[in-house]
Amino acid sequence: MKNYYEEHASEYVNATIICDMKEQYHFFLKHLPKKGKILDLGFGSGRDMLYFHSLGYDVEGLDPTPTFIKNMEEKGFKVYLLYAEEMNFKEEYDAIWACASLIHVQRKDLKNTLMKCMNALKKNGILYCSFKYGKEEITKDDRYFNYLNEDMIKDILLDIPLSLIDIMISQDVRNERKDEKWLNVLLKK
Repeated sequence: MKNYYEEHASEYVNATIICDMKEQYHFFLKHLPKKGKILDLGFGSGRDMLYFHSLGYDVEGLDPTPTFIKNMEEKGFKVYLLYAEEMNFKEEYDAIWACASLIHVQRKDLKNTLMKCMNALKKNGILYCSFKYGKEEITKDDRYFNYLNEDMIKDILLDIPLSLIDIMISQDVRNERKDEKWLNVLLKK
């Protein structure tokens, strides 16, 4: 997967930096204090890091793609070259924004990765994550995709001490993919 994003970095940035995320931002931010520390997990183009920073949040990022890391380091952000499955933060963040990133975590590893997210959150911390809507696990262009629906995420959460705050189904924000749906999940520690 890392090779795909490394090889297609500028194409990916150009396709995603312009996406209108107002609906997803509102879904997430209405549960956060006006200040705090956010981890953008799988930040890609850096679009969301830049937005949250513009609102006054202290934002850090994690991504496994060296080109994305370099781009955000050059903009002055603290970033980590890691896969989500590799992180080991302890109660450092008020919120985690995992927009279309945990979708690449193998289903068999998702519970463990969500536990790592939970461990990274401070008490009452908020986790936003999004997945393509459905039930399948597919590989496309050397990238694994884990599609989920409401019942599947609820089953996964049974063994994890995170409370489900809200679920929202949304359309893909890219014009050429308006027919695709996304499962947006909001969790609280």
